[in-house]
Amino acid sequence: MVASSSLFAEQISWRNCNELLHPHSCRRAACQNVYRFVWSNLKYYLPMFVLDLLKQALRGNQLLLHSLRNAMWYYGQLVFGGLVTGWLSATFICVLRHLLGEFRPNTVVFVPAVLAGAFDALLPIRVKQLHQTALFQALIESLLLQRSNPLTKALGTSRWRQTLLFMACSAVIMLGKQRQWHKGFWFVTPDCLQSERSLSPIQYVVQGVRKYLLIGFALDIFKALISCIKTGHWHLKQFSLESMAWLGCYVGIYRVKYMIICI
Repeated sequence: MVASSSLFAEQISWRNCNELLHPHSCRRAACQNVYRFVWSNLKYYLPMFVLDLLKQALRGNQLLLHSLRNAMWYYGQLVFGGLVTGWLSATFICVLRHLLGEFRPNTVVFVPAVLAGAFDALLPIRVKQLHQTALFQALIESLLLQRSNPLTKALGTSRWRQTLLFMACSAVIMLGKQRQWHKGFWFVTPDCLQSERSLSPIQYVVQGVRKYLLIGFALDIFKALISCIKTGHWHLKQFSLESMAWLGCYVGIYRVKYMIICI
């Protein structure tokens, strides 16, 4: 710990923001970060907008215009929250550097992230929960990608181990959401227990697979359209059924396992 602190003091603490963070002035970087964070959050939360819109449309209890308005409002809240949190975090790094006259180990990431994260407390609960889920998943993913210990190495080098762990964790999450232990975001929302008891096991599995095959198909069409817009050309290889196959298999496997356990 002492060695790392001395190394930080020798190599980093005395540098200015232009050397570590951005090639321009802090004011110019803050202005550019607004555009960058808006664009990155628009892309990052776009699948959430599509999923939310499709779920509302499949429920069939709202008009399409009303569903679109709700999904757009939710999408705007997600993007705005991500923009402000990210921009504040980046800006606080520069502000603390100017106030203290140097970089310190806790002012490079930790303190700016805590100060910016406090803004999340002002957001709606639904948006806050999704931000927390996204950040936690990004943290877990970064730890796994580092492969710094035997566990992460074993997971990082084996696709079937990753799949097994993902399915096991997903089963726990979906069971918790189904029994209303947790109300946070997950990309698949299980049906309530009351609606399941009125269906036979086969109907229960087929209904879920059919629903998420349609959602996946819509996502694949959307991705193909975005790809066409970017390239300006249409090729058949741009259209794949990856999301459709993945969501259908995911829900099918979960529901089959759930019915086996219940039986």
